[in-house]
Amino acid sequence: MWTIQRLYYTVRGTANSCVVDASVILKWFLPYESEASLAARVKSDIDSSQLIAYIPQLAVIETFNVLSLKQRYRSDPGRTMGDVKNLILQGKLTQKRLRRDDFARALQIVSSYQLVFYDACYLALAERLKAKYLTADYRATSKLTSRTDITELRAY
Repeated sequence: MWTIQRLYYTVRGTANSCVVDASVILKWFLPYESEASLAARVKSDIDSSQLIAYIPQLAVIETFNVLSLKQRYRSDPGRTMGDVKNLILQGKLTQKRLRRDDFARALQIVSSYQLVFYDACYLALAERLKAKYLTADYRATSKLTSRTDITELRAY
């Protein structure tokens, strides 16, 4: 219990920052998903500027890709992209371009932790920004148990 509270307070609060991955963002659009209420709390903290949220540019593509496969969004892909784009235009999610050194670091992370490359890109960006990596991808976090810069959505 203490660990969960510790993680919760290290991310929640003023002037904290994190790199939010698509597994969290998707829950904002898919309220029937498990832990959608936790993701809504993250979004509320972002909206109220209690949490500064960054995303790599690939997050937009990843989010759009998954949403375009969901029935509700499949019929109107323009709306889907618009919904994602509005989050960015409202200034709530700050897109960060991945640099060459981020890609190099992501390759090291893939090798060290056997993560898929796009998850490693989120983590490399979080490292560069000295931010937490906030995710609901528990398969990925199970490989990162030695790291202290990861916050699972369920611990938020």
